[in-house]
Amino acid sequence: MSYPKVSVIVPMYNVEDYLRQALDSLVNQTLKDIEIICVDDCSTDGSVEILNEYAKKDSRIKVHVQKENQGQGVARNIAIEMATGEYIMFLDPDDWFDTRACEIAYNQIEKNKNDVVLFNYSSYKETEITIIIRKSQHLKSFQDFQGNSFCLKDVEDLRFRAATVWCQIYNREFINRINAKFSNTRTCEDNPFYFNAIANARTVSVIPEVLYYYRLRVGSGQPYYIKHWEDVFDNKNVAYEFVKNCEFSEQFLQAYIPYYWNSLVNGHISRVLKYDKSLKKDIYKKLHELAEKLNKEYPMRTLKGEFNYMNYKAFLYANNPLCYKLMRILFRIFSIDMSRTHVVLNFMGIKLKFKRRSVND
Repeated sequence: MSYPKVSVIVPMYNVEDYLRQALDSLVNQTLKDIEIICVDDCSTDGSVEILNEYAKKDSRIKVHVQKENQGQGVARNIAIEMATGEYIMFLDPDDWFDTRACEIAYNQIEKNKNDVVLFNYSSYKETEITIIIRKSQHLKSFQDFQGNSFCLKDVEDLRFRAATVWCQIYNREFINRINAKFSNTRTCEDNPFYFNAIANARTVSVIPEVLYYYRLRVGSGQPYYIKHWEDVFDNKNVAYEFVKNCEFSEQFLQAYIPYYWNSLVNGHISRVLKYDKSLKKDIYKKLHELAEKLNKEYPMRTLKGEFNYMNYKAFLYANNPLCYKLMRILFRIFSIDMSRTHVVLNFMGIKLKFKRRSVND
């Protein structure tokens, strides 16, 4: 029995406005020996009807409809179990592939025998005036290795700029061996899968070409981000544990921790607070707890030039919005001189529960 070269996984939920473009980009791939696994997560629009229409015309399309809505992490895990291809790729149903994507990605990973191959993508945004397409810079750390196999430990200036699973092709045997899974939560469910794969990949390579088009949708996922904001902390912490326990943990942590902190504070959390400021107190408490955890486990001072260190320090010493604001102001005045900051706070009658900090502080 012969198996397809590539399994493309498509999780779906209420995407009838975009699904045809996604499916067209798959059925017209120059590499014909693929399977397209679509898992619908109880769509309430016409997505399933469109999917069945395409499946009738193309036997490569496999359809699985969930009995209850469980999120795209569960949908992707189901699809991985269904996959029979040598390699796995992911496509979100509101995005699309270049029609050469599977062929180019397959040829490189097959030639190099990599665990993972990364390729470039462009973001696509429609406005009332124009269409904006921007090429991603997420491969910048790997520009010296383009086309050649390498291990991530050999990258001198390793940076994690994104944790997107859809701009890679993965060896399916490798994914099964490390038991890479998506979280069953509603947001940030891809971080555990992505960093498990990246942290354990023996060899990777890079394709500089844009093979994926990522659609920026206004308000996409907004209700989930607000309702399930704690999932972001949990999943990024799971990813952190994968990195911390991998073979090359020291180098990977130098790259992951700045990404970990910045993507939380400047990305996910700022997005939540933009729509619901009533969560501020709970979120700031969580960030304080995270800052304390990192302070205990890593010499954070060594990363000062890699992320917003002042921001981290403020959360380390303050666990509520008011104290955080005061710490930020005083840090600017005293250039993060903690002893002077303590004196001024005490003089103002602000009694914070400062703890004796380790050398990491």
